[in-house]
Amino acid sequence: MLAVTDKVMEDLGFYDIESDMPLLLTMSLLSYAVLLLGIVFDVIIILFISISILLIYSLLMVSVETKTFDYGVFRMVGITKGDSVSMLFY
Repeated sequence: MLAVTDKVMEDLGFYDIESDMPLLLTMSLLSYAVLLLGIVFDVIIILFISISILLIYSLLMVSVETKTFDYGVFRMVGITKGDSVSMLFY
C-alpha cells in the first residue's frame, strides 16, 4: 500500500523533503559545553569579586587600627586631647 501511494505522490509531483543541518547538530552537541564554561567563568568572577572586597575591607581595618595605635602612643607620650584634635585638623 505504501509503495502505491508513494508512486502516486511522485507522479503528482510531491516529493519527500529531507533536510540536513550539520551546523545545527554540531551546535546542539556543544551547547552543554558552552553552558558549563559560562558557569565556570561566573563562579571565577564571583570568587574574584569576593576576594577583592575582603582585601579592601582588611586594608581599611589595618589603616584604622594603625591610626588608633598612633593616637594611643601620642596620648601615652603626653599629648593632650586638644593637641590630638588639632593634629587631626592639620
